[in-house]
Amino acid sequence: MNLFSTVLILTSLLVFYQTHFVGNETEKLMQLKSSVQKTSFDIEKLEDANQRLKLKIGDLRNDYEIIEGLARLKLGMKKNDEIFIRIPTAEQVFREE
Repeated sequence: MNLFSTVLILTSLLVFYQTHFVGNETEKLMQLKSSVQKTSFDIEKLEDANQRLKLKIGDLRNDYEIIEGLARLKLGMKKNDEIFIRIPTAEQVFREE
């Protein structure tokens, strides 16, 4: 009977340990793996965005037609022999009233 009690207690302790400690660690590990995958996906998206921005920067540094177009569009710039006429959008017209 004493040997049976000892085996029963050890078995109970083993089951307790596995259910309360090992199971939680496995769950934590799965959560960490999921987090790593999400972070890796986010990094890939950011690297793609950075690559697109680098291409835009290269275009802006080297393509004067793009620079001129942006200056005309965003800043309302013109050449000396040009007349600039700004046509307001419907939103601008109705907002002023």
